[in-house]
Amino acid sequence: MSLPKMPDWAYNQMIEGLQKLLVLRLQGSPPADTISALAAVWEEALTPITWAWQPETDGERLPTAFRQLIRQAEKWAQPAQLIKQIPPRNTPTAALLPNKQPISPEQREANRQRLQQILNQLLERKKT
Repeated sequence: MSLPKMPDWAYNQMIEGLQKLLVLRLQGSPPADTISALAAVWEEALTPITWAWQPETDGERLPTAFRQLIRQAEKWAQPAQLIKQIPPRNTPTAALLPNKQPISPEQREANRQRLQQILNQLLERKKT
């Protein structure tokens, strides 16, 4: 079984974020000759979080996290610090609902009658 892979677009966002961090020359920044290893370690840390991400719903999560991290960074950051900054998925409520067809007037009436029947049964039980 192959391990999940970070989506290419998320990988590119990670590289861009790391480049921005490197430009800051923060205390503890890695040497320039270790950049490939640095990217591999960060990819390994972020893949379990990002492997199932979709650009439509998750496309701004890593850039947002890197912006937050860059604003707060006083020394070189670790992947765990970035992970804490990743915002939750911003999914519109409609996208979470199944794609259902509107109910027919007949079904609506049947539902209304069933609810009325249940209400009547509850009222009868309350009387006794």
